[in-house]
Amino acid sequence: MVFVFGVLMLFGCDQDMQSTGLIRTPVQVSMKSIDCELVVGVKNQIVTLDVTNSKGETILDFGERPSSLQKWAAFWDDKSGLLWFTSSDIGTFAFKKNDTGMFEKTSLREMSKQDAKQMPDAMYRTLPSAVQKLVDKN
Repeated sequence: MVFVFGVLMLFGCDQDMQSTGLIRTPVQVSMKSIDCELVVGVKNQIVTLDVTNSKGETILDFGERPSSLQKWAAFWDDKSGLLWFTSSDIGTFAFKKNDTGMFEKTSLREMSKQDAKQMPDAMYRTLPSAVQKLVDKN
């Protein structure tokens, strides 16, 4: 945790992002539309995603171990309420807050074409062309 804090101090923290831009470095983001905080960190060459609610409770169980040495990106979309994450070693996912207050993860390959179309253009452009075919942006 100390390492993540140090990285946040180096790369910036507490950004107020609504319909955010692409996240490719460790950062802390205020997710105002759902009253949560997102911390993207790197620890031991593993990218971490932590989302906490206003009570400080963890509400996202990432359950993956993407390498920071691979190409990766995250995108908080305030408009759709989706947190997107992609990594060349584990794939592409969307996270959405459910009725219990926890975030649920859906892989790009599992989601409907309609849901996949919600992917922001900046995130779409980070995907390899073979993966872009799964997202019909037309």
